[in-house]
Amino acid sequence: MTTPRESGIRAYYGSELRRLRVSAGMTQDALGERTAYSAAYVSHVETAKRIPSLKFSEKCDEMFGTDTLVRLWSLISKESYPVWFRPWLDMEQEAHTLRSFQSVTVPGLLQTPEYARALLVWAGDDWHGDKVEELVAQRINRQELLRRERVPRLLVVLDELALLRPIGGAGVMREQLEHLVSMVENHPRVSVQVVPIDVGAHPGLEGPMVIASFRNSPDIVYLESPMRGEIITDADEVLSLTGRFDAIRLLALPQRASLERIRKAIERWT
Repeated sequence: MTTPRESGIRAYYGSELRRLRVSAGMTQDALGERTAYSAAYVSHVETAKRIPSLKFSEKCDEMFGTDTLVRLWSLISKESYPVWFRPWLDMEQEAHTLRSFQSVTVPGLLQTPEYARALLVWAGDDWHGDKVEELVAQRINRQELLRRERVPRLLVVLDELALLRPIGGAGVMREQLEHLVSMVENHPRVSVQVVPIDVGAHPGLEGPMVIASFRNSPDIVYLESPMRGEIITDADEVLSLTGRFDAIRLLALPQRASLERIRKAIERWT
């Protein structure tokens, strides 16, 4: 549910965008054309029906000679997440390394919009239309973490089942897996390894996890259930979960072989 504060920030962003656009003598069509977005997108942002992207905010600020929209975007981006998830967002931003294991789906930081949409359609009984699009935008905006100047090291271990489950259909899966390959090949700080399905039972079947490592603080672990997330800071529990991650990774294929396994799955969805 959208909170009054969140709605207020988004409405203020929309009013500022409209003020800057009108002051520049531009129509919504003209602004859309200049920023490579549609006029409908501009309209939905101005009326607070859609969360703006960081890229759109940056393009508008550059065009208008301001920094207002990027600053407002950072507030919208954080406040639009569930309260229980916000502490993890801060820690994710500060981490120098993120180690993620996912047993069923591709992690959010590497999802395509279509894949995220296919997942979110089924995630909530009352999520549809604009609500789903808002959640997709949140997830994709969060991936700006991998495009900033100081990019964390992202080590992802996937169960092969995540490559084979038809989330959204063949076309969505093909695009998603091609995106995984592209991220590994073009981003030296991103790696993806696959645990072959013929390994059978392994420690990762107990659930997904993300381990965040920092320069001047102890590691923490993030565990998520359908309704809430839990940040583990107890040293003994973190040590146990880190050991579990290491045990899973030992079962995974090396990077090159993992990419070949992903390409084989792409053929399956072609």
